[in-house]
Amino acid sequence: MKTFHFSVIMLFISLSLAAQESFVGAWQNQNGDVTSVRVFSDGFFSVAVYKKQEFVSTYGGKYKQDGKALAEIIEFDTQTPANVGKEFPQKISWNKGEWSIADQPASYKRLDNGSPGKLAGAWLITGRFNNGELRKNTPG
Repeated sequence: MKTFHFSVIMLFISLSLAAQESFVGAWQNQNGDVTSVRVFSDGFFSVAVYKKQEFVSTYGGKYKQDGKALAEIIEFDTQTPANVGKEFPQKISWNKGEWSIADQPASYKRLDNGSPGKLAGAWLITGRFNNGELRKNTPG
């Protein structure tokens, strides 16, 4: 009888773990002419928002996932710097491998699963354009 109870408990645990989908990887949301790409990895996330070929904004930081809840703690935000340091809890729903944020029309479709590839690893930004001029950053 103890074995039966243990088996039932283990079944419920495995089902609850399987039910929680993973955000790890890259996801894309298309809402009209605005595209958002979210990348989740090891407790961190970043979002790039653009229209066609035009940069709109980027933000990111840490995230926590708990079942049908996603909490984002903002560490950088080009559009709304006042959001830095704030936590934004969101209700999410999963449907056939895609997910969406409550009260938002478009869902996020997986671009990749976050497994290592040619572009995986740490990146160092060595320059940026500022007012049409390339400014180089020198590491060190």
